[in-house]
Amino acid sequence: MKLEAATRTRICALLDDGATYDEIRADADIAKECAEKSLVIHNSTFLAYREGVEFDEYLNCRRKWSDDMRRNKIAALFVESGDAPDDIARLANYKLLQICLDKLDSGEDLTEKEVRAISGAVAGYERNRIAQDKEDTKRTFEAEKSEYQAKIAELTVIVQQLTEKLGSIPVDNSRTIAEMDKFAKGE
Repeated sequence: MKLEAATRTRICALLDDGATYDEIRADADIAKECAEKSLVIHNSTFLAYREGVEFDEYLNCRRKWSDDMRRNKIAALFVESGDAPDDIARLANYKLLQICLDKLDSGEDLTEKEVRAISGAVAGYERNRIAQDKEDTKRTFEAEKSEYQAKIAELTVIVQQLTEKLGSIPVDNSRTIAEMDKFAKGE
């Protein structure tokens, strides 16, 4: 095709997106350049272009870009997550185990390096899990400790208020003292 690179890229995108040949010819930018250059794009031209190197390169680049974007989005989700390091470690361990299982399923033996890598991954996962459990327990303890301290402070105020009220009540202990004297004398 004698069209500019940007126009050919647009045609590639439209072909890859499933546009019909008529839709591609009707695209404003493509139609404009074809009119300026007095070109007509026939269906056979599209068919030949689909089989060409330029279209294959475009598809490969677009797929790679799409895969890279997907990976970047996944990585961003992990990083933005509060548990990012643990999530990334779990994913890496999972992938490592998946590779080793695929290798074993195909009848291949694991190398000593791979066995060490798996052992290290499992040990690292366990260390992370234990550390996470410790952190969770510490957070729970601190939260409960704060609750109990608040409750103790509240009860201390109530006890002080009751003590003040009891101190202001006049008490006549003479009858109680007389009863205790009788009890002490055995009467």
